[in-house]
Amino acid sequence: MQNIVREDGLAGLFRGNLSRCLQSAPVQALNFYAFAVFKNLLCATFQKTELNDRELLLAGSLAGASSSMFVYPLDVAAMRITVQKDVYKNMLDALVRITREEGFRSLYKGITPSLIGVFPYASVTYGANDILQKSLKKRNKEEKLGMLTLYLCGCTSGWAGMTISYPFEFLRRRMQLDQGQYAYKGMVHAMQTIARTEGIGAFFRGYIPASQRIIPMSGITFLVYELVRRLIEPSKA
Repeated sequence: MQNIVREDGLAGLFRGNLSRCLQSAPVQALNFYAFAVFKNLLCATFQKTELNDRELLLAGSLAGASSSMFVYPLDVAAMRITVQKDVYKNMLDALVRITREEGFRSLYKGITPSLIGVFPYASVTYGANDILQKSLKKRNKEEKLGMLTLYLCGCTSGWAGMTISYPFEFLRRRMQLDQGQYAYKGMVHAMQTIARTEGIGAFFRGYIPASQRIIPMSGITFLVYELVRRLIEPSKA
């Protein structure tokens, strides 16, 4: 952070933030919507009104995988804008230039480790949040949880999901940024190359700053979602 501030000023800390927001908003919206859809589908499939813990985790993983397929090109463009400063003008310019210069398939570079990683990430993040809320309501004999409890549930589930999937997240980022300098032939080759040349610890490089970002972000995201849901569906809150 000190190097970024010294070289680029405080504005450097927010480089690519707009593109990240444009990418994050539809991702979160699709995730929550897909999670609700898959919960309803599983309830209908198993002919029950409430899912058990394993079924909630399954609904979370299906939701994460399906939404990731739709928004993955935005993730690639946002990553390029953040890392390769002064190369792309905006999100649209990045999408167009990547497609023109590297081919359409480059917009899905790293999709395999991303999908493998999103299953445990979304499963734990979304499923565990529901499980935590359900267990706390039962233990405390409450119909509604307080704002602090909702925030902490989101923080906990977000941190757990990120920790489980972080090696795949690191691999995804590395493959997204590869424009020939690493010459990865695929996910397995990338994993072997990184492990051989940089060590196993490389797969957790950047874990601490990522945790510092993900934990409060997850808490706020789930808190806001629950509060908005209560306003929209007061009878189900």
